[in-house]
Amino acid sequence: QGHLFMCEGEYIDREFILRVILTNIKKYKLQKEKVYFYYDEFGAIDYVTILDNFVTCVPVRQNLISISEHTKNFEELINDEMIFSNNDVFLWCLQNARKYESNNLIKIQKENKDSELKIDAAISSLLSAIGIKQYLNTIQKNNIIGNITTDNLINVFKSLYKL
Repeated sequence: QGHLFMCEGEYIDREFILRVILTNIKKYKLQKEKVYFYYDEFGAIDYVTILDNFVTCVPVRQNLISISEHTKNFEELINDEMIFSNNDVFLWCLQNARKYESNNLIKIQKENKDSELKIDAAISSLLSAIGIKQYLNTIQKNNIIGNITTDNLINVFKSLYKL
């Protein structure tokens, strides 16, 4: 269905991934000052040095303190069926993700680090939700919208996904 690409060999084909991202940037005529690429700092430096020429790259740390609030919001949106997808890869990754809790903080991760099961699409969706919330906070600071609420966030998702 075009949601998953198989790469030759045992390693990630970074060139192929960059080509796909850059093709989409060109296809959708994205402009650096309007597009933010939220990424996990771990292992992304090869991508960011190139992508930063085309989009604004924003690192997101996935430690408990910085990601917990966003993970809670993301979980609420999924439980309230405000985020859903018929993309089999996303659903598979979401099934593989586990909630890790410590001191009332949460994040999603693999069941164990050695697991070959992937959660990348779930993490990417969470990073997108973080980007949307940060965007809403920015326009709130500029008095473009009122207070940020879960309803504001849900309305943005509805408009993006045409729910």
